[in-house]
Amino acid sequence: MTKSDGLAVSPQQAANGIKHEVTEGIQRLHHGEKYSQLLNTLEPSAKQAA
Repeated sequence: MTKSDGLAVSPQQAANGIKHEVTEGIQRLHHGEKYSQLLNTLEPSAKQAA
């Protein structure tokens, strides 16, 4: 998600969108613990990029 040409969203909006997609994916897969650990690993990186 480093390309920004054509995207009219802020990095924060993009990070929130990614987090939302990941969260929905977690809920659909019902592998909460494994994926919440992954989300906790990725979330600080998303905040740094914002």
